[in-house]
Amino acid sequence: MREAFVGIKRGLFIIESLDCKDERYGLFEGEIIYKILRLPPLKMTCKYRYVRTRDEFKKVVKQFGNSRYRYLHISCHANKRGMYTTNGEAINIDDLAETLNPHLKKRRLFISACDLVHADFAKAIIPASDCLSVIGPNGKPWFSQAAILWSLLYHLMFFDEAKKMHPKKLLKHLETICDLIQIKMSYFVKSTPSRKGVKDRLVK
Repeated sequence: MREAFVGIKRGLFIIESLDCKDERYGLFEGEIIYKILRLPPLKMTCKYRYVRTRDEFKKVVKQFGNSRYRYLHISCHANKRGMYTTNGEAINIDDLAETLNPHLKKRRLFISACDLVHADFAKAIIPASDCLSVIGPNGKPWFSQAAILWSLLYHLMFFDEAKKMHPKKLLKHLETICDLIQIKMSYFVKSTPSRKGVKDRLVK
């Protein structure tokens, strides 16, 4: 059952699942973002959860839903068919949508993963969940590019916005950052009031 839209609050919930090589070299992008946003004067309300299995991922997504935080950031390895957890379990787009959709009403989804954010993924998420937007890399960014982009984007948005991200300001900041660090991003939103489709804006 979809959760009622009550008590949504400003805050970022980060879920991360990387491979064993990333763990050995300390490439925890989500943790880096979390630590930066917790620095003064911003001291952003954030939660960070690291998971290694499909079951852990689904459990933590429910924690996000119960947290009533407005923004969900997922950092993982992926391809056009779905994402992967640390132990190598694949979560395809349909399964991922089934897991996420009950918890995304009037919220924004940010995906830091190669190739996952495309039209088919957005169509599986936005109309069914009433999610406000889905944003993620268009292609395969370097780890350093992704870590800088998300940290800067969240810092600018949370520093400026009292309670929520204004769409025009979000797009403006995203365009500026993409131009600065030479990265392409896809930004999907509802295409019509009837929510029958999605609209993609390639930001570069």
